[in-house]
Parts: sequence; C-alpha cells; structure tokens
Amino acid sequence: MVTFSICNSMHRFFASRCVFPVYERLRGGSFWSGFLRLKEAQWYDAAALQELTFRRLVPLLSHAYVNIPYYRELFDASGISPADIHTLEDLSLLPVTTKQDLREGFPARVTLPGFSLSRVQRKVTSGSTAKPFELYADLEHMDVVRSSYLFFWDWAGAGPWTPLIRIAAPPHLYDEESGLMKAVRRCLIGEQRLILGGKDTTLEDLLEAIRRIAGRRDYCIWTFPSYAARLAGELLDQGIGLPRYPSVLISYAETLTDGDKELMARAFRCNVINNYGLLEAPFLAQTCPDNPEMLHVNCDRAVLRLVKEDGSTAEPGERGRIVITDLTNYVMPFINYETGDYGVAGGPCSCGRGLPTLASLDGRAIEVIRTPNGSIVSSGCLGHVLNQKCNAAEFIRQFQAVQSSPERVELRVIPAPGFSEDGVVQIQKELERFLGDGMIVRVEPVEKIELEPSGKRLVVKSEL
Repeated sequence: MVTFSICNSMHRFFASRCVFPVYERLRGGSFWSGFLRLKEAQWYDAAALQELTFRRLVPLLSHAYVNIPYYRELFDASGISPADIHTLEDLSLLPVTTKQDLREGFPARVTLPGFSLSRVQRKVTSGSTAKPFELYADLEHMDVVRSSYLFFWDWAGAGPWTPLIRIAAPPHLYDEESGLMKAVRRCLIGEQRLILGGKDTTLEDLLEAIRRIAGRRDYCIWTFPSYAARLAGELLDQGIGLPRYPSVLISYAETLTDGDKELMARAFRCNVINNYGLLEAPFLAQTCPDNPEMLHVNCDRAVLRLVKEDGSTAEPGERGRIVITDLTNYVMPFINYETGDYGVAGGPCSCGRGLPTLASLDGRAIEVIRTPNGSIVSSGCLGHVLNQKCNAAEFIRQFQAVQSSPERVELRVIPAPGFSEDGVVQIQKELERFLGDGMIVRVEPVEKIELEPSGKRLVVKSEL
C-alpha cells in the first residue's frame, strides 16, 4: 500500500486525536467511539459477534411492534411476537418486507408516529428499478452510518483526510455543503473532494481532477464501476498514463463484474474494492482487506441474510436473495427487508475476522436472464462466464445483455482493440452452450451502453 504523505499523516493524527473525539463529546454523538469499537470487534469470533448483533436486534423488534403499525400487523398475522425471536435465524419466521410494502404504507403505517422532522434525515432513492422511494432515517442512525464509513475506509487504507475523486451520477449524489463548511472540514481534517458527474465525465475531466487534487499526495477514487470501466478503457486504448495513480479504487452502487474489475485494476494500477450498501442502509459489506476473494458484512450495522427461492437460508457457496434488518433506524425500521440484490453465501474467512461473509455479490434481482429450460442466470454469473470461459476482457471493454424474448439475448459490447469476428463467434457459442437449448445469442458491437434514468447501468436488462 502506498505510504501516506506527511500532510495526510498530520491531518490523520490531528483528526483522530483531537477533532473527532472533541466533536463527539461536544455534540453528544457516537460516530468516533463507534468506529473504534468496530475496529476492535472485527476480531471477535463469530459466536460473540452474533450475540452482540442479537442484543441490538431485540430492542428494535420490540420498538417496531409497539410503535409501527405495519410491523405490529406483520407479527400478529404471523402468529408470533418479538419475544419469539430467540436467534438471528428466527427472523425467517417473519414474512419478507418489500419496497412496495413500505411504499404503500408510507408514512402513516411504517414510520414512528409524531417524530420531529428536525430529528430525521429525508432520503429519496435513485429509482433505478422503479419510481423513487422516499424514506426517513433518525440522526442516531446517521452516527452509525458515519462509524461504518470510517471503518470501511480504514480497511481501504483511506479516510476523510485522503483526497478523493468521486465519480457519481447526478444529481442526488452531489455534495451540497456550503463553501464555508468545506473550508472548515479541509482545515481541520484535511478533507478535499472533487465530484465528477459520471456519465458526462471525459478522460480530460479525470486527468484535470487528478492534477488538481493529487499533487504528490495519495488519493483515492470512489466510483460507479460503469463510469470507471469506461474511463479505464479509454486510458488503455490511448496508451495514456495518469499524472499520479490512486492508492485505491472503491466501487459502489452497481454490479461490479469480473471484467470491469480486471480492466480498472490494469488501467488505474491499484486495488479495486467492492463496497455494498443501499441508500436505505449504507455501508453493509466490503471486500476483506486481507482476502480479496471475500466480502465481510458489517453485522454491527445490520443483519444480512441470504434467502433461497424456497425460503430457506443459503449455505456457503449457495446463492440467495439479500434480505437485511437495519439495526439502527428506529424512525422507519427496515426489518426483513428485501434489497432486490442477490449474493453468494461465504464461509469463515482466512483473515481471522469473525464478521459474516459473502463469497460474492451476484447482481440485482431484475438483472437476470430466464432461459427456456427454467434456469435463472444472474449478471454476476454471466460476467464470470464471459471473463473466465471466453477471456472477453481481452477484447471487449463493457457489455450489457438484453433479453428481448424468452429465447433470444442480445449481448451489446463496446469493443477493445483486440475485438474480432472470431471472438464474436466464440462468445456466441459459449453463451448458447451455457444458457442451454433453445436460446439464441447475438453479439452486437456498440459505441456506448445507455444508462438508466438514475444514471446507473444494468448489466442485464430484460424486456420480457
């Protein structure tokens, strides 16, 4: 890992020893002490961490039953009470709650009656898969989010004092802090950020941002993978080097395919880290700092369950829907909440941390191909086939599979310099073999892949 500059080290020392502890004491919050607690607790064994998580779950369930009409009705209809939940696995006794369930009950049936708007943060999701979803989070919840942010960024070898280039989708991810607040934060903790509008960012924009923010200092990039992969492809195609390479690239908000990860690692010459979270519940999981093949779940933040199609819990190596229970939001609880994402369950990690694991994130529930023989192929699985079986990363920059009928898939690809007709034939044959009898695959070279209205890219798009 690249050594921090002297300036960054001074800001880190000053912020951690003075600014954050004093600010927390004056404000009465817990974000810094929560971060320190997370750093210690990550090394507890799995049983101890499960016990700590369960202790946080119990008061949330009782609160939701007493105060939130939707959850009281859900418990009663299931014939159980919060007292019947004795383990984390007992959450399976409750039906899964969907975004549509909460949308239909919002706000009267799914939020705390009489809460003060001055004590909550209002959020609106990007609407990547449906119309935008409105929610509330209490301020105590936001302290846990900040602790989790510090914790995961510490894993990445970075922090608020590390210069940051954020390549995001406008407008909802843009920083709206005043210039005065930015100046104060930069003075006290060295925070310096540049935000680039992802789909409109050119290679020249990126190079200028690096010249402005990096100098001789380490910096990091926080980005949607589709934006970084496009820029990475341009860097490699044009043979351009960066003025200074980042110490780490953190991917979030979209499915990170094997091909995109490999492409970004080659172009940016740094570790590529996968961070998983939702606007409803940020900073849920991230690539293990010692084992890049595994992600760890922040069980201080939420209970994350993988549920198979038959409703049972996924065992290590098995795929399932990601269902979470946010342990911190008492204003608008998310209990047994289906995220719309798929993952593969992991086993114990070789790093020695007791935190739960994910072997991989397998894409959004809507990002699937349905084959004539009844199989469901996720975006993560498709990316693995293209990268491992077809070596597609050698001759395509990005791809999107569009299923236009039950027996037809069009693979839109942005060609790299090595793209050829032989490669097209290889991909078509391999995918048709993988997807099974009755499926026709056509490869279509394109100049760009259109983004959704939210500014995000779907790796698999179904028109069925």
